[in-house]
Amino acid sequence: MRIKVLPALWMVGCLAFASVLAASQTPDATLTQTDVVIKNIAQAVNDTYIDSEKAKHAADILQAKLAAGGFSASDDYHWLKTQVHSALYSATGDSGFELIRFSLDGHASSLGHAQANIESKVLDNNVGYIEISGNFTFFKSSEVAEQYFKALHDVDALIVDLRSVDEGNLALTKKMLGFFIKPNETVGLIYSRNGTEKITAVGTEGVKQFDTDMPLYILTSSFVSGPWELFSYSLQEMGRAVIVGEETLGLASIEALINVGDNLTLAMTRALITGRDPSMTWNEEGVVPDYITSRESALERAYSLIQQTTAY
Repeated sequence: MRIKVLPALWMVGCLAFASVLAASQTPDATLTQTDVVIKNIAQAVNDTYIDSEKAKHAADILQAKLAAGGFSASDDYHWLKTQVHSALYSATGDSGFELIRFSLDGHASSLGHAQANIESKVLDNNVGYIEISGNFTFFKSSEVAEQYFKALHDVDALIVDLRSVDEGNLALTKKMLGFFIKPNETVGLIYSRNGTEKITAVGTEGVKQFDTDMPLYILTSSFVSGPWELFSYSLQEMGRAVIVGEETLGLASIEALINVGDNLTLAMTRALITGRDPSMTWNEEGVVPDYITSRESALERAYSLIQQTTAY
């Protein structure tokens, strides 16, 4: 198993909201109240951003630039967004801040996310296969996932396919980890300005854990990020799973969304996830598979490895 040790934390946002309105639309009222928006952004960063010292520095820079008239040259949203990002990056070195503009009906435009989906089946030679895809940000019912894992409990080996996942869900990840490791066992840490919090696996009443000697393979792609990386990394680090596929994206941040004006929201990093050992993380460089292969050939490779492992 390869583990990358990073010398420093790298914060990056992971929201994918678009920021373009139709050209014929009249300007947002928020852009005629730039001073209020900037003050709100400064306050939000000072109160929420993961690094309190950098947060104060960023807030001071925004306030000083506002006082000097640095935000008065234009009321164009794209110009304002660029100016805000530039100020925040210069103060924090973090490129993950995002100023999101909502449409007038209160909905944000997005780049498009596939709906959350889970499917399972049993392949030849009693190999279980579960495919998880789409955006699980607002996925509320872990019972849906539970029934798919429960249905595969008698297989001789299991493949969990994460190659097409979008944004993840930490609560669901903790539940899924509970199918393979002991409940309440620490699987990672969350760092925020308020301190460190343990992330633990969550057991499911009435659902047995898979046998510890059952071969478990996780398929990854370069788009796997966030809580899905925690799932992959934790099981790999504990020696419970073999990762096959591509190195993952390397996003371990937890975002905060704060309203800073009419139709305007600021996204920023409020916390960072690491493994059980804080000096070892997938952040920035991703989870490194045990067997690196293309996304397209990962399933075939994992199935071949299982056949080799279970051959007598």
